[in-house]
Amino acid sequence: MKKLFHEVLHFSIIGVFNTLLGFVLIMVFYNIWHWNYWVSSATSYVIGSIFSYFANKKLTFHVEGDNWRSALRFAANVAVCYLLAYGIAKPLVRKVMTQFFCGLFPENRRTHPYGGH
Repeated sequence: MKKLFHEVLHFSIIGVFNTLLGFVLIMVFYNIWHWNYWVSSATSYVIGSIFSYFANKKLTFHVEGDNWRSALRFAANVAVCYLLAYGIAKPLVRKVMTQFFCGLFPENRRTHPYGGH
């Protein structure tokens, strides 16, 4: 039980740090370096995933040695998850924002760049 508590604690601390790292990276990439939002987000996601994998491997689960096969599987999983999230998020955000702005400014429905409703 004590081991499980320590694993959950370490996993949580690494998760919080990873979230802060991702936020800082997106802010730098997007606001300071003026990268595209989706490129900033993807780059931050990849860096955070790499950090999370190795930090949890070493600090949470105390796995020693190099197992590139599991690292590659993890990277493939991260890539698939991000592409799925991106594929769902971008059209969803576009639809929600279009409906929101068309609702605020009904006179612009015909001239909205995404065609309104």
